[in-house]
Amino acid sequence: GHPAAPGTSLRSTTLAGLRRGPYAAFGDLDLVPVREGDADFTLAVPRGAPGPAQAELVAWVERSARAVRSTLGIFPARHAALVVLPVSGDDVQVGFSMAGSSIVLRVGRDTPPDALARDWVLTHEMLHFACPTQPAARDWAEEGLATYVEPFARARAGLVSREEAWAGLVRGFGFGQPQAGDEGLDRTRTWGRVYWGGALFYFVADYAIRVRTGGKKTLFDALSAVVRDGGTNAAAWPLERVFAVGDAATGVPVLTELLLAHGARAARFDYEAALADLGVQRRGEGVVLDPTAPRAALARAW
Repeated sequence: GHPAAPGTSLRSTTLAGLRRGPYAAFGDLDLVPVREGDADFTLAVPRGAPGPAQAELVAWVERSARAVRSTLGIFPARHAALVVLPVSGDDVQVGFSMAGSSIVLRVGRDTPPDALARDWVLTHEMLHFACPTQPAARDWAEEGLATYVEPFARARAGLVSREEAWAGLVRGFGFGQPQAGDEGLDRTRTWGRVYWGGALFYFVADYAIRVRTGGKKTLFDALSAVVRDGGTNAAAWPLERVFAVGDAATGVPVLTELLLAHGARAARFDYEAALADLGVQRRGEGVVLDPTAPRAALARAW
């Protein structure tokens, strides 16, 4: 997961960088190089272990990386290490990202190609590369970003429909609202607030950016600017700096305003009104997009 030293094939870091170092893998491994755009990946798989064919794993990595690039316009790492741990089962079970652009993935030995094709886990974990490392109190900023952006990244890459992308978020947003005893996103480390409170933060921010710029700018423009400025998970920026760079890219101080409103206070998100304005309507477990809604065109462009 470390970058190559100039002019050599060796990978290096500084002593200070070890604190945010990537995962390390030792043992009898097949190292499979994968390239997507200008990003290089090293896929590490235990040699001889039963599991999906290497060609299927390579296609999975390529699809997931294209999904991230389709949203940010740039992949947020020039090199990343992906370690696949075969386990019992027939699906992608879980992934873990570390600073330094590395991911460990538990993948069922009997996972068929169609399960890899519909997987969301790797896209989610790759999106963690697009946020500078935060202290534990601000895990919501990292997890919320990946939770919110992932379905739209896969929709933009043609892996799911836009309705499917909206549906998963609409089903989960309610978990992100503050409950009794909540002290704000920075001080409340429940599952609902870290993942879905963070996702709500970014949805409300994205909606406000699009409305205030007349659809000319989006949250994705803000995230892309952060990455292009060096704000990846290999860096440790204060969240205030991350959001300042994002706000400068969109021309509206939405991210900073929302951090002040929700970081240290148990403020509810008025997300239902935003969904109604966009015409995103829940139907059972799915979603339909109402073409007559005031800002239906914005929802279709998401």
